[in-house]
Amino acid sequence: MAIATNMHRRGNNVGSSDTMEERKVKSDSAPKHDDLDGLRAEYLEALEETRAAQRRYKIAASTACRAQTGTEEDASHITPTDGGSDAEGPAALLARHVELRRLREKHASLVALADGLESAKSSGAVAPFDAGVPIKSVNVVKTRSEAGKGMAILEDNLARSMQALEMAVVQAHQEAMREKAKVEEVKSRTGAIHPTAQQHVQSMLATRRVLTAWLEEGLELCQGRETHAESETVEYEDRDTVTDPMIVEEYERYLKARKRVLDAVQALSKPVHVHSGQHLDGSHELVAPTASPSMMRGDEVEANGLLNTVEKALLPTLQRQRTAQAHILFATEQIDDEMAKTINTLDRLGDESQLLQAFPILARSGRFQHAASVLGKRAYNEDETKDGISKRMEPWIKRWAKEGRRWNLFRRALPKYDY
Repeated sequence: MAIATNMHRRGNNVGSSDTMEERKVKSDSAPKHDDLDGLRAEYLEALEETRAAQRRYKIAASTACRAQTGTEEDASHITPTDGGSDAEGPAALLARHVELRRLREKHASLVALADGLESAKSSGAVAPFDAGVPIKSVNVVKTRSEAGKGMAILEDNLARSMQALEMAVVQAHQEAMREKAKVEEVKSRTGAIHPTAQQHVQSMLATRRVLTAWLEEGLELCQGRETHAESETVEYEDRDTVTDPMIVEEYERYLKARKRVLDAVQALSKPVHVHSGQHLDGSHELVAPTASPSMMRGDEVEANGLLNTVEKALLPTLQRQRTAQAHILFATEQIDDEMAKTINTLDRLGDESQLLQAFPILARSGRFQHAASVLGKRAYNEDETKDGISKRMEPWIKRWAKEGRRWNLFRRALPKYDY
């Protein structure tokens, strides 16, 4: 009630001051100059806005007084002194009212949190509780000591949060300053460098020499040297991968090979013992003798011996053939892989380097066909069948041959200028 009376007193004081100001304005209604009319109109508009703000403030203050449920400590905390009420004005009262509402919401949240903790302790089970949602009305009333402890805890948490936020802001500002300094340094360095045409040509020549040496090393590695450990690991992983179609295909090959072996063994396990008989015309005829029990046993023994001989001679041959096929397949895959890597390397060089990219265009233009004669090559023919590496290397070889011929001509011309 004391807050309400103070607010009404301030409203009356402000209203009385407004009426006095209006009287002064009306007394000065007869201006001496035309420019005073505009100032008076602006003053009246500002005065009307001030009155409207005062009315809204009175409504808010009356609503706050009716909804006030705080303790005497909160009321004494926000009650202004008698000496400073007139000096602070409506803006200070509005700020105090906003602070009062904020403290009430915090107090309600703390009371609800304490109630939830007490209920959890009494029930013996921890239940989820949201302390961040402000509660408008709370039926449970706590003592002043509990409310003071809750406020102290909340203030401590807020202080720690603010300190962490300030530290984060300072660190972010320092990081931004460091990044800005780095950017400025890079800009100053790049701006100070202005290469001349001669330096540009020298750098391009050095780049070409490095790329040429690297390309030659790569081609030498592709001509039969050992591959890197990474490619071998990938190849072994690909070979170790087993899928259902591979299993079916391998089983079908096994069945076919087993069938061929059984057919060969069955054909060889039937020995034919013949004796030669002469016909009237001089020709010989192979006649099979009649089989006796002793001969049958001998035939079986001989057939078993023949079968063992065939197995000893045939199975190692099949194993060697299978091993040779595996080696051939592995070598073919390795050659294809190296071929693909070489082609990709040449394509990448042609795309990334401006010098190497211009070689095919210059070599196929017709002006450098004579360069191929240095190496004994024929002119470029689009219909000629060549592999991918030869097609990609031929323009560069022609270009290098042309440069070699130019260097030879230059060396021949040197004695003419020798004094």
